[in-house]
Amino acid sequence: MKESNTKMKDKLNWRRNKVNELSVRGFSQAEILRMLEISEPNISRDIEYLKQVANDSIRNHMGKKLPYEFTTCISGLEPCINE
Repeated sequence: MKESNTKMKDKLNWRRNKVNELSVRGFSQAEILRMLEISEPNISRDIEYLKQVANDSIRNHMGKKLPYEFTTCISGLEPCINE
């Protein structure tokens, strides 16, 4: 059972990556569904999933990484400002 779940997850990840790749290359949803031979609801769910992953990534960057990078930049600029 675990093997089939793994295979299904691998297929789903492959499809989502392919949808993302084709979308980035400028193909419409209609073109992508024809190329990948998947249904319109599947491609819509994949795109919504990809948008959610992107939003989560931005939130993570803004909440955890950006404050440190900002503080580091300000600390680096202070000697220049003081001169």
